[in-house]
Amino acid sequence: LSVSDIGLPLAAAGRAAVVPANLATFAEGLDVSADDVLLYLALREAAHQRLFAHVPWLRDHLIGAVADY
Repeated sequence: LSVSDIGLPLAAAGRAAVVPANLATFAEGLDVSADDVLLYLALREAAHQRLFAHVPWLRDHLIGAVADY
């Protein structure tokens, strides 16, 4: 659905992304409009970007933990 699905900062800092084709599939069968689903995903992406922007050490820590594993 988006760049923050797995919780790791995969995109460059400040870059959010939502895949529109996946959005339509995700919204199928939900009892909400596609606009509401897009709003939810956009807000989730913004929150993810804000978290990593305001906690500067977190990006390197998570990537380092995965690399160490």
